[in-house]
Amino acid sequence: MSEIAELCKQNDCVLLQEHWLLPGEISYLNNIHKDFLSTGLSAVDVSKDLLIGRPYGGTAILFRKELSGSISVTETND
Repeated sequence: MSEIAELCKQNDCVLLQEHWLLPGEISYLNNIHKDFLSTGLSAVDVSKDLLIGRPYGGTAILFRKELSGSISVTETND
């Protein structure tokens, strides 16, 4: 997380892949840097009762709060 926070200090947008977060953990992305908001998806299937192995996949976009008026999230379900 500290490396991502450092990227936030230097950029307006940060794109992540392979973050390994579970669907219920995506909201943690909003806590990486106080000036950033985020949107993201988990690639982990939690429909089964037991997760086997490590989490995998996932993408996210972190962006400065001041840009939020110019950004809209589009759900594609793809």
